[in-house]
Amino acid sequence: MNTLLRSVLAAVLFGALLVFAASFAGCDLLDPRSVENPNVTEDDFLNFPDPMASWLRGMERQIALALNNQQNDLETGYLPAAEIASDNYANTATFFNQFLDDLTIDNTDDTFETALQEISDLRESAEFGLTRVAAADENTTDAQRAELHFYKGMAHLLTGEIWHSAPADSGGAAVPSSEQFAIAVASFDEALALDPGRVDYTVALARTYRNLGDRAAARTAAEAAIAADPDFARFARYDFTNNLENDVQLAMFGRPQNDLQPLPRLDFLDPKFSNSAAPNVNDDQEADVAYIKGEEAFLILAEAQLADGDLAGAQATLTDLLGVVEGRKRATFSDADDPRLNLGGSARPTGSDWLVAASPEAPFRDGLMLDRSERITVPVISGTSVTADRIAALAGLDEALELLYLLRQEIFIGEGRRMMDLGIKWAVPFAELLVNPNISEDDAAASGLVPDFLPAVEMDAFVVDEDARTVTILHDLNRILVENKASDLVLPLH
Repeated sequence: MNTLLRSVLAAVLFGALLVFAASFAGCDLLDPRSVENPNVTEDDFLNFPDPMASWLRGMERQIALALNNQQNDLETGYLPAAEIASDNYANTATFFNQFLDDLTIDNTDDTFETALQEISDLRESAEFGLTRVAAADENTTDAQRAELHFYKGMAHLLTGEIWHSAPADSGGAAVPSSEQFAIAVASFDEALALDPGRVDYTVALARTYRNLGDRAAARTAAEAAIAADPDFARFARYDFTNNLENDVQLAMFGRPQNDLQPLPRLDFLDPKFSNSAAPNVNDDQEADVAYIKGEEAFLILAEAQLADGDLAGAQATLTDLLGVVEGRKRATFSDADDPRLNLGGSARPTGSDWLVAASPEAPFRDGLMLDRSERITVPVISGTSVTADRIAALAGLDEALELLYLLRQEIFIGEGRRMMDLGIKWAVPFAELLVNPNISEDDAAASGLVPDFLPAVEMDAFVVDEDARTVTILHDLNRILVENKASDLVLPLH
């Protein structure tokens, strides 16, 4: 059994023991919390009662690890680093990745290694479930097989979004993102064939078609998702008790320094993840992360409409989107102990009286910053500063497209999506180069990809006028994206 599968089995075994223990509720015959370093073989696991149910419990844990988790002070997901590698957040305390604020992408960065390992584990775990576990469990249902195809699709989707070139299977040659997306489409199609009408599978399919630049297919899937359930959200579940910590929450809210500080015009959305945002089922105070949600279908549909020249249709779609966003959960809590410091210790602007401009040419807007001496209320799934009046006033396609990317930035903040919209791709880690004979240091996959139109060292930069109480962002990246929409690196539907 290879090392990857052995580690996956060890993680999934804990889920298997939980399921097994449930049949002895009320007695102490088996307490899985007392199990330490269980030695388990593949055959042992497959002979457990209902192994597929246990395996899917492990898959739910693995998607959480792949997205965002910290174990033993080691980041194992990509979300915190992806947020740093964008204009959403600056790392002001250096507890997290110290290089990506300036888009220094070095294949020896541990962040890339752990992220690729966890996403690869997700893929391999799904494939093992579809073959070995399904064959061993005669009670496996079509819905369970569909879930495994979904997880496999998510692994390939994430790999294609984060790396411009990476292996699609264990030990394989690096392939371009387009091949990862093609595999993801096939996986999501399989999932929908086995369990038709699932909104989460349909949104994932629309997202993948968007990445491929297939406008018609992306639009069809997005419309189907909106018709089925516009308010849908699927979460990665975090649970401190079982060593599943929300790493982004730790960076935004959990540490005294609050390492990640938002771009001032996104201040009203921070921190998206806090103790008050957690379900607190076990009083573990770990917030869950929505990684599939209905808002994306509206954004994809509107982007396709704009690419087709349909401004009025996009305005209607974005107005409908606001209704979904306004209905999402919010959390009210105290954030008064956040020092709001820059790297080096100087104070960042804070207070609701500050005005913020998205660029030196943009107008100043109010309502984008919060007074943190009082209790604050922050969206925990989706939020936006965009209003229906602002959407109605749109006069041109590029202006609408710029506003759409602002909506994407605000709605997906904290979810690792902004880096992808900016066209930034990571390098395949050096550790993979050492063990994979099909990739060498000379391959393009060994280097990252940063569009040359991005202001790499100033993505988070802003100027403060203390007397006027104004903040001016140096670069409006949404405008820069639209100005470069012809690039193959960004705006895939254009």
